Amino acid sequence: MKARLRRYLRGVQQGKLVAGSLVKQAVERHFRDLKHGKKRGLRFDQDAAEHAVRFFESYLYHTTGRWAGRPFLLEGWQLFVICSLFGWKRKDGTRRFRIAYIEVARKNGKSTLAAGISCYCLIADGEVRAEVYSAATKKDQAKIVFHEAKRMIRSSAELKRFCKLLTHNVSVPETYSKMEALGADSDTMDGLNVHCVAIDELHAHKSRNMWDVLLTATGARTQPLIFAITTAGFDRQTVCWEVHEYSTQVLEGKVQDDAFFAFIATLDDGDWEDESTWIKANPNLGVSVMIQDLREECERVKNDPRNLNSFLRYKLNRWVEHYESWLTPEQWAANNHGPLDLEALKARPCVAGLDLAARKDTTSLVLVFPPEDPEDEHGLFEVLPFIFIPGDTIFERQKKERVPWTLWKKQGHVITTSGVVSDIREIIEKISQLDEEFNIGDLVFDRWQADLITPFLVDMGWSDDPEDDERHLIEFGQGFKSMSPACRIVEELALAGRLSHGGHPVLEYMMSCVALAQDDAENIKPSKRKSTGRIDAVVAMSMAVYHASLVPEDNRSRFEIDPDAEIICM
Repeated sequence: MKARLRRYLRGVQQGKLVAGSLVKQAVERHFRDLKHGKKRGLRFDQDAAEHAVRFFESYLYHTTGRWAGRPFLLEGWQLFVICSLFGWKRKDGTRRFRIAYIEVARKNGKSTLAAGISCYCLIADGEVRAEVYSAATKKDQAKIVFHEAKRMIRSSAELKRFCKLLTHNVSVPETYSKMEALGADSDTMDGLNVHCVAIDELHAHKSRNMWDVLLTATGARTQPLIFAITTAGFDRQTVCWEVHEYSTQVLEGKVQDDAFFAFIATLDDGDWEDESTWIKANPNLGVSVMIQDLREECERVKNDPRNLNSFLRYKLNRWVEHYESWLTPEQWAANNHGPLDLEALKARPCVAGLDLAARKDTTSLVLVFPPEDPEDEHGLFEVLPFIFIPGDTIFERQKKERVPWTLWKKQGHVITTSGVVSDIREIIEKISQLDEEFNIGDLVFDRWQADLITPFLVDMGWSDDPEDDERHLIEFGQGFKSMSPACRIVEELALAGRLSHGGHPVLEYMMSCVALAQDDAENIKPSKRKSTGRIDAVVAMSMAVYHASLVPEDNRSRFEIDPDAEIICM
């Protein structure tokens, strides 16, 4: 066992085994504590670790699928987890780790590992009147680990002799110990005296009630263990995200908590299509997770990007937003048909979209030039953005947001206004200049804070009276009713490669930040609250693209948008 553990640890440390950064940090933490832990009263008990490993590999058997009937031989990462939990001791001889957080992708044997740990703590841990629980949001979910543990015991002639197996309970009469399933929907969780609890799929817990109850229920035990297993979630308002974030702080050395163990196997930032990295989130790759299955799912994502968040979350163990992402970088890049011909565009009619953001944020004006031939099914909608940002905050903003605003300014992709807030007068002057250079027709705008700018636009020749024959100012609502058709048209054009943007880097950045909100009727809109960065240029572009698609005679879009059609987003 010692040689196997060392081989795994050194393999991760030296890069011979592919592992994510957080797994590497867990290994480095182990080596640091071997060297310096004695100063804090910590020691690694080789005999205790081997005792736990022998229990798994000599007395436990797999019970499901092609592995059924085979001994539970621990993979390298599982060996590391078991040896860490049961090998590390405090000065008084009790176990060091009281809370363990294990986060890996689906089908990597989390529940099987949790069941094995439950069996060990019930039977072989030397605890009298041990109370061992499998816990989840629903009792039916909790029964998954409980029944797996019970099957393991039933499959082992040695363990079966010590245990009494009932429908809802496994007990060890010799030590008066028991194991049960426990759901947050149970009638009561009062009176628990927890020695070990395996919490299944922590990401599904909407509140921290059960977590807090179980934490307080371990107070009377000398070496309790809370073992939380989960796949990455999406809701950052849950206890799981809190524990995930705390785990990363412990692994990164920002927080020292000698009672807390964490193992997070996830894909680092990078190319999710690179199959050589998939093992980072799937340490059981080739064992319980097959590479061909991942390849097939990856191909499905490429063909239908709506599945990307599910693939990232369940198969690559990446936390994602509940709100849908929009277009993939590849889809957006496919609309870069080279630099726009500005001189040629000056003669063509266009529609302007304006998103006037809060005065300390960016403001975007986007000109959209529809195809010269409205009947051309392959004609390009050409997009020309103008991004305004307060000049006196650009360095502070760049440092805070880690976005190259100063470079974009130097390259001419960003226009700075005077002061620490957006100067409306300078924005108006730029719009006036563009109005002289380009053949701008209607101007579509978000009505929020519109009263700051509409009087100036009226003076420049736009009319706010829909009955006038002049070019119009068009208020565009930001709710689902208005934005969903606009988003659908943007999607249709982008997926057809007809949204020519010339590779504008700021627009590309903002598109990558977009998260879509979705209502019960599957209408969509960009969510500024949930998006990961600024998206006002995307909003301005969407409004202008929609209006540029209208047929003048009946004010109807030339695109047939079926309200019941599937959403083409990821």
